[in-house]
Amino acid sequence: MNLLLQGSRMARLSGCCVIATLTASAMPAVAQDQGTIQTVVVTGSRIRQNPLNEQAPVVTVTAEDIAKTGLTSVADILQRMPVSGGGLNG
Repeated sequence: MNLLLQGSRMARLSGCCVIATLTASAMPAVAQDQGTIQTVVVTGSRIRQNPLNEQAPVVTVTAEDIAKTGLTSVADILQRMPVSGGGLNG
């Protein structure tokens, strides 16, 4: 029975510690006056953009390039292009 009371006290104590920690971390930081900001530079790639407006890679294949491969089927040529994954199906 004594162990049960000790376990209950420990559970309440740890719960209070968690609440105190969360409360302390939720408090706003006090800003110090550093003067006026001259320039703000925002960098990063997580700025939302429309993917349809972005530039896509361009692959140019000439007749000489096709002749060097020895392939005669358009499907085979397209399948070997890096933009299609570069894998062979079948």
